[in-house]
Amino acid sequence: MKHASPASPSVWPPPWLTDKQSTETTEQPAPPSPDPVPRPPEPSPPAADTRPFPRGNTPPVCRCGSCRTRDVPIHNGQSIRRDCAECGRFLAFIQWYGRLLNPSEN
Repeated sequence: MKHASPASPSVWPPPWLTDKQSTETTEQPAPPSPDPVPRPPEPSPPAADTRPFPRGNTPPVCRCGSCRTRDVPIHNGQSIRRDCAECGRFLAFIQWYGRLLNPSEN
């Protein structure tokens, strides 16, 4: 069995593959970029709040029996998640992308 020899450079690319309009490109200079405006530094997220609820007749807030919570900033400080300070179980979202959720309960 004879193998076909590779196409010679004068035959490649075939005429149907070449399109003068698509191969000719006119390079336009890129528009000048505007001067970069310095961005203000992003504020660091607040530290986790581990303060306990007032002692006394406060009912447990978690099924582990703990009355203490920890508020954890998420989404670069835009949201706040409340977790149990003892077992770390998720309890609620206090703030979601800047909007307070159930402000009467917090």
